[in-house]
Amino acid sequence: ATTGTNGFVSPDEAIVAEAVLGQTSDGLLDSSVTIGADGNVSGRSTLVGTATATNVGDGTGDDAYSTINLSGDGINNSGENGTGTITIGATGNVSGQSLLNADASSTTVSGTAEAKSLLDSTGVNLDVADADITIGESGNISGLGVIGELSGGVFSDQVDVLATAKLEDATALGKLTVAGISGDDDGGTNTNPGDDQTLLTAGPNGGNVTGQALGGANLVATTVGDPNATSATTDDATATLETSTLSGLADVDILGGMVGTNTIKGTSFGDFDVTADSIKGNATGSSNVDAYGIIDRNDDGNITLSGNIEAIAQLTNTVTARTIEGNATATATGDAIGLGGYSINIIGSGAITASADSDSSSLARSVAGRASA
Repeated sequence: ATTGTNGFVSPDEAIVAEAVLGQTSDGLLDSSVTIGADGNVSGRSTLVGTATATNVGDGTGDDAYSTINLSGDGINNSGENGTGTITIGATGNVSGQSLLNADASSTTVSGTAEAKSLLDSTGVNLDVADADITIGESGNISGLGVIGELSGGVFSDQVDVLATAKLEDATALGKLTVAGISGDDDGGTNTNPGDDQTLLTAGPNGGNVTGQALGGANLVATTVGDPNATSATTDDATATLETSTLSGLADVDILGGMVGTNTIKGTSFGDFDVTADSIKGNATGSSNVDAYGIIDRNDDGNITLSGNIEAIAQLTNTVTARTIEGNATATATGDAIGLGGYSINIIGSGAITASADSDSSSLARSVAGRASA
């Protein structure tokens, strides 16, 4: 979605440029699938989008707004159109993949610039407690969710949310939700696997469960402000990443393979940069993001398998706020958790590897005003 205006109608008449992009994509949606013997089930979603608003008007109110709201699921059995379960009687695999990449940009000469991006990408979305997946004999369950770009299977580029104003406010807003496999906990006691929570059963004769979430965003708000002002103005730059999450495996009970050496693996990787730059006004940057490898948010999850568990969370979260005349505030918050909220039963020999790496930093700089980080 692209829109633009030169705004040269009348200096007293406001002309607004607005670009809006909204879409939902599901590979497999709210479907009950039963395969009596051998077979595979796979779902894939790919969403790519751009929203660009440009306004070169010469009067007050010649604003530019860009908004992106995209949601993609490889497999979506969240129950909005009827609960779905997936069952393979003998041997097979279940996999879901969601790839989402979208940029928002707003630019103005005389007015306000605002860019907003709300993105949700889940490989396998099972947001109902009884939307279970079951493989009878042997097979694997996997989910991949991505927001940004991949190159050779490695995260390579963030999505952009850019707001640039010359005279007035610039605001960049974003919120990301990324998951490999996400289930539902209905709040019960969940004493046994699957009692009150989504249950994944890989083939008991041999089966792995893997969930991977990769995502990142670059939010930038830039404004100059009134060039004739000799002190701080209200021409502010604000860049905000609202509470965002990345989860490899979330809120699912898991029964892995019970024979031999099997693996349950949940990984998340997040890379976020939030920057607010102003000359005449205030600069405010904030980011709140959590990364989980394997997580049960109600602390009543169950995992049983023969083999190993790997839970890895990696997060980089950088916030910068800079101004000349105004005040600068930078805030970076969030958690990285490898494995949390589960009771684990390993049959025979096995190992648990859980790690969390978080690099969060905030920088605030002002020449004439106050700075806090």
